[in-house]
Amino acid sequence: MSGAGFANGGCGATLTINQRLNGVVTMLSINAVPCATTMVMRSVVYSNVVWVLINGSVYGAYTTVTGGLPGVGCHDTQSGNMITAIQLVQRSHDLPAPINTSTIGTSVFPNQVNVQWQEPADATGAGIVSHIVNRNGSYWGQSFTGVDYTDAVSVAPSTQYTYQLQDISFHGITGTAAQFVVETPPAGAIDPRRTGVRPTGAYWGGGGEQIDMRSGNVNYSVPLLKAQGRGGLGLALGLTYNSQNWRMDTSPSGPLYWKLGDDIGYGFGWSLMAGSLTPYWNGGWWGQIDHYVFTDSSGAKYNLNVNTNGVWSSQEGIYIYYDTSVNRLYFPDGSFWGMGCLSAGTEADAGTSYPTLIQDSNGNQIFLKYLMGAGAFSLNSSARIGTIEDSRAPSGGVTYTFIYNTDATPHLTNILNSIGTAEKYDISITPVTIHSPFSSTPATASAQLTTLGITGMSASEWHRPQGLS
Repeated sequence: MSGAGFANGGCGATLTINQRLNGVVTMLSINAVPCATTMVMRSVVYSNVVWVLINGSVYGAYTTVTGGLPGVGCHDTQSGNMITAIQLVQRSHDLPAPINTSTIGTSVFPNQVNVQWQEPADATGAGIVSHIVNRNGSYWGQSFTGVDYTDAVSVAPSTQYTYQLQDISFHGITGTAAQFVVETPPAGAIDPRRTGVRPTGAYWGGGGEQIDMRSGNVNYSVPLLKAQGRGGLGLALGLTYNSQNWRMDTSPSGPLYWKLGDDIGYGFGWSLMAGSLTPYWNGGWWGQIDHYVFTDSSGAKYNLNVNTNGVWSSQEGIYIYYDTSVNRLYFPDGSFWGMGCLSAGTEADAGTSYPTLIQDSNGNQIFLKYLMGAGAFSLNSSARIGTIEDSRAPSGGVTYTFIYNTDATPHLTNILNSIGTAEKYDISITPVTIHSPFSSTPATASAQLTTLGITGMSASEWHRPQGLS
C-alpha cells in the first residue's frame, strides 16, 4: 500500500501485488483503492489466485501464483499512518450457507429482471465476498456490493429464464446454488417507474413540477446557470429531482425494498448534469458490452442497443448515436459531446461517463471538468462538475467554479463565476436518516438538499438544456 492521501473530500491509495524471486521484485498488479482512518486489508490465496480485499471489497487479484510466503507493507504514506496488527489464519473449506429461495424477490419487465435476496447467517465465519449469478446454466454476472442484481443484458419479452444464486466466501469457497424461474411480460408491458421528461410523455403541473400522467413520477428542475459558446451554442444546467427513488418487491418471506435513488453530491435523488452514458456488460464487467443507456438532464433514460461496427444507436426514435472509436455522443443537429469523464473508485455511479466537451456543428465549444471520485486517482472521475469554460472565460481561466464541502461524498455549496454577473447561491445539504416509503426499517444514512436559494438571476436567463430534455 502506498501514497495514501486526501483530495476533494476523498482518500486514495495505490495497492500493488509484488513478487520477489531471487532478490528481484516484480509488480504483478496495481490498482487505485479508497482509504480511511481505519482500514482492514485481507489477502487470500487459493487455486493459484491471490485476492486482496480492502474493507471487504475486492481491489486486487493475480493468477498463476504457485508458492512462496506472504508479506505486507506500506510506504510513502502520510505521517502517523502504520500497520497496527497482522493476523494469519488457516483457510476455511466450509461451504457458505445457501441462500433461502423464500427470501428471493423479483421485479420482472420485458427487457429487465431485478433480483433481491436476504443474506443467510455466516455459519463459517469466513464472510461473503461476492454473489455469483448464473442464467440458464451459464455464468452471467457477479454482485460484489450488495444482495441485489439487475439483469438488463439481452433480456427478451415473453421469455422464461432460470437463475441461480451462489455465495462465495472470502476464502474462495462457493456455496450451494439457490434456483428460481421468472418469465418476462410481453413487449409493450409498462414499467411503472419512468423518471425524467420524455418528448412523447404527457405531463401536468401547476408550480413548475412535471407529473408524468402514466407513471406518477414527479420531475422538478431548478435552473442554475447557462454556459455559452460562440455562435449561439448553449448548455443550461440545473438541479433536477425525480420522485421515484424506491420500489418494493414481494417474496414468500416478506417485502424487499429497492433504493433506486443515489446521492452523488447534490442530495438524495438530485442530479446536476448535461447527461450521462452507462454501459451494460454481457457476462460481467470483463465480458462484452451489450448496450448503453443514455440519461438526459431530466433523468429520462434511453437504450442505445443497435451496434454497427462500434457505433451504438437507439431504436426509440431519439436519433442519437455513440461512436466508441472516438468516445463521442452525436445529436441530430450535428453537435456532439466528448465523453471524457468516467466516474470511478467507490462512486455510486462508477462506470458512468459524462461529457467534458460540448461542440456544435460549426466547431464552437464548451469545456467541463469534474472532480476526483472517492477512491480514484485523477480528475474527471466523478459526476461532480468542478469547472466550466466557455467563450466568456478570461484567458487561461474558467467561467464557472463549483464549490463543494469535505463530506465523504463532497456536496455542492456554491457556484462562483468570473464574468461579473450578480447571481448568488445559497445551497445547504445536510445529513439525514432516510427510510423507504413502505416501511420505517431499514434506515440508511444519506444527505438531503434542504436549502436552495438563488438571487440576482432573472427567469429570462434560463434556457432549456441542449439535447433531448
